Amino acid sequence: MQEIPWHYYPNVTENPITRAFIESQVKRQKRPKTIDAYARNLEDLIRAFALFGDVSLVEAGPDLLERYIDNLYHRAPARIRNKVTSKPCEKLSPNTIQQRIVTARLFYDFCIYHGYRQNKVNPLSRGSGRYGKASLKRGVVSRKQQLPWIPSDQEWEYLMKYLVTHESTRNQLMILLAYDGALRREELVSLRVDDFDWSAKFVTVRPETSKSGYQRIVTYCQVTAEVLKHYLWSERANILAAFGGDKNGPLFLSESNRNAGHPVTLGTFNDVIERLRSAIGLPYLTPHTFRHLRCTVLKRCGIDLEDIALYAGHQSIATTQLYIHLAPSELNKHIREATALFDAHMEQLIRSVAAL
Repeated sequence: MQEIPWHYYPNVTENPITRAFIESQVKRQKRPKTIDAYARNLEDLIRAFALFGDVSLVEAGPDLLERYIDNLYHRAPARIRNKVTSKPCEKLSPNTIQQRIVTARLFYDFCIYHGYRQNKVNPLSRGSGRYGKASLKRGVVSRKQQLPWIPSDQEWEYLMKYLVTHESTRNQLMILLAYDGALRREELVSLRVDDFDWSAKFVTVRPETSKSGYQRIVTYCQVTAEVLKHYLWSERANILAAFGGDKNGPLFLSESNRNAGHPVTLGTFNDVIERLRSAIGLPYLTPHTFRHLRCTVLKRCGIDLEDIALYAGHQSIATTQLYIHLAPSELNKHIREATALFDAHMEQLIRSVAAL
């Protein structure tokens, strides 16, 4: 069974039922990132219930869960509560709220199935049916699909200029690879030197670092290859010479005095983005922006959605379809071309009527 960093979730660890739930998910071979999300969400649930007074987490009814959901909708993210930031988002994102509710629902399913909960009704109801069907039943929280923000061409150019003139070679490389390969944060910070095919300019994204659990191969451009070469021969080489390490091991190494030479963490990349966001005045910039932008550019260049899905490591093409909406000019052009005959007929009809 994979190791669980219990020290990150003290309340989950102390509660034998929540701990058993997390261990059951590990036994089901859920990915480490999924386990971490479940544990953090349960930690949040326990802390919220502690504010409700002397109430039972396991036997909670819909009223208490409604209070929790209301709490989620009116709460600011931790990074805003604990840090001054220019990002205008003052509430938890819909996806974060949905994720925490799903975790709580799974937890109560677990409690019912294993007999920990006397009330055999899950306090968080599920939606069912399909849109357009009479049997449709709405869940506790409606799903809202919000398109991610991506920079304009001018904003992207300004960001690149600032990156090259103000950031270290390592940070330049992190953003360039995140963009070129449409990489998620964990995929990026987990890259190893031996993941690279230097002659072909390919990078292997290992399945254990990918959200989908699938291995895939992505590419990078010539300028990224030059920055990569410079980083390996300068900053990274100097760190290895001073602190030791595997030449073919983790690509991105910490430059801080506290843990110099150690592999960077997700927080390292978050801090880079936080600094960029504030410095260049792009309040909606996130670590995922580069992935969204790359997929949008691929769509703008006429790449099929199926190929974009493979490149980005999407489990379903439905996820990839949002890039149609982020590249509206291409979609609209296709629609105009496809409906040209119908539109011409309608135009002729209107003109003939108007001439009467």
